[in-house]
Amino acid sequence: MRRARVSLARALGSDYRGCVKRAIVNMEEQIGKTVGKRRPPSDSFAAGMELQKTAWELHKSFHSHWAPKGVYRFKTHEEADEWMMRMLARSQIKAG
Repeated sequence: MRRARVSLARALGSDYRGCVKRAIVNMEEQIGKTVGKRRPPSDSFAAGMELQKTAWELHKSFHSHWAPKGVYRFKTHEEADEWMMRMLARSQIKAG
């Protein structure tokens, strides 16, 4: 595969350099408008620990893994959503 790239570059010769475009960035241009502002939490560690706690509670609420391990392929988003809802509902049924 590498050989094909070298051949293409040699085939184009000096014209190859003209094919690569450089990005044009105007450093003097001012940004017109900024929408919204993100305010970082005053205590990042505490915010992270709160997120961990929420994730753990969510994990415990499922009582087990909500979906079997593996890779799943679906033809449509609707089919994937239907499967996900079935798996979530199944995870809420207590094994008994």
